Amino acid sequence: MALKLTRGERIMIGRRRDGHTQGSFAEEQNISQPIVSRWESDELEPPKDVLKRYKRLGKLSQGEQALIMRRRLGLSIRDAAKMHGISHFHLIRIEADERQSDEYTTFIHHAYEKGRIEHAVNH
Repeated sequence: MALKLTRGERIMIGRRRDGHTQGSFAEEQNISQPIVSRWESDELEPPKDVLKRYKRLGKLSQGEQALIMRRRLGLSIRDAAKMHGISHFHLIRIEADERQSDEYTTFIHHAYEKGRIEHAVNH
């Protein structure tokens, strides 16, 4: 499944690939961390130089796809981990591509597809 990323999702993925937390990225940009959070949640339009920086990300990793789907479902790390029966620390490592889990990827993919189908039916 190819996910079309929002501007905020692009910034989040690019920032993570660059090894930045929201806080360290905010420091680099000379802004506050809540501004970065608002960019990543598409609540606030980011500056053009930031958008340009992460315009081309290439293919998403398995962990990045799982992260995007979980966030779009509105699931916290703790809730998703509990639903799947793993620790939230394990899930953090999966979404950071430090661990592979085909079982979790399949789980979140099915949950995402089900959520998308239910959303389309309800609206």
